[in-house]
Amino acid sequence: MSRILPAVLHGIISLTPQYIVSVHCCATDRLKGDFHTIAGFPNVIGAIDCTHIAIKAPSVNEINFVNRKGFYSVNVQVICDSHLALLNVVAKWPGGTHESFIAQNRSVDLNLQKGAVEDIGDRGYPLKTMADDSPHKPLKPTRCKVCYIVKACSVLHNITIKNGIPLNDPPRPDEPMPDGVFPTTHSSGTEDKS
Repeated sequence: MSRILPAVLHGIISLTPQYIVSVHCCATDRLKGDFHTIAGFPNVIGAIDCTHIAIKAPSVNEINFVNRKGFYSVNVQVICDSHLALLNVVAKWPGGTHESFIAQNRSVDLNLQKGAVEDIGDRGYPLKTMADDSPHKPLKPTRCKVCYIVKACSVLHNITIKNGIPLNDPPRPDEPMPDGVFPTTHSSGTEDKS
């Protein structure tokens, strides 16, 4: 299965331009109207936040991947519209990277700083220039299978939204993965799920 996974991920990710429409390309008046209708917020086109995707401890720069909750992760930033369609997904930063640093290093942030678009975020997303002394470097996608998986899942998510497939599962709180969730593969090719 792992030999076919890269080809499948690449195929799904190649659909990104069709299904994940960047914030600055969208019909902002419609997006603003939708947010105003459901929540009474004027001039908002998207909601933004980061989430940590748990990973195994990497062999290089291990400490950079330990997040504030104490587990290894990739920090993924997402912007969605009022219908939960994803407008922007950034899946390339080590878990120890602060969300304000990620926000400052995304193309959408330039439009936010210029006032071209507005979004809602928590205190990790101030609309001001900040100096950052962070030693964290972005992950190279070729070294991070989980980044590809997140991007592919983002495309699949938007395909479900576009086709009216309901999202029945409520969101779960951000929690670290319990010990032993990653199966160990033995030399015989069998998995030990202990």
